[in-house]
Amino acid sequence: MFQILLKPFVIITTNRELLKVMTVRLWFSRGKGGLLHFLWPLLTPIFLLIIYYFAFGVILNIRNISTNSNYALEMFCGMAIFNIFAETINSSAYSITAQVNLVKKAVF
Repeated sequence: MFQILLKPFVIITTNRELLKVMTVRLWFSRGKGGLLHFLWPLLTPIFLLIIYYFAFGVILNIRNISTNSNYALEMFCGMAIFNIFAETINSSAYSITAQVNLVKKAVF
């Protein structure tokens, strides 16, 4: 039973070099041609957190009454997980066609 749960981690560790190459390629291809293109994946979540804080914390003044925590931070954490999942699903459809040189032989 536990082997099924650990199988994705085993696959990732055996293919970590390919994962590293694909991650670096994706990182530098994101904002290609723009100013600070290599920092854009880091700056986008920071700007998103600033917008959430301003919208929910300053304008709407929403706070969790029981724990007195910041709603904007909780919203950001939830949206970050959703964005990672959605971007992975959306980009997976184009990953094979974008990297044609990795596909050696197509059998239909």
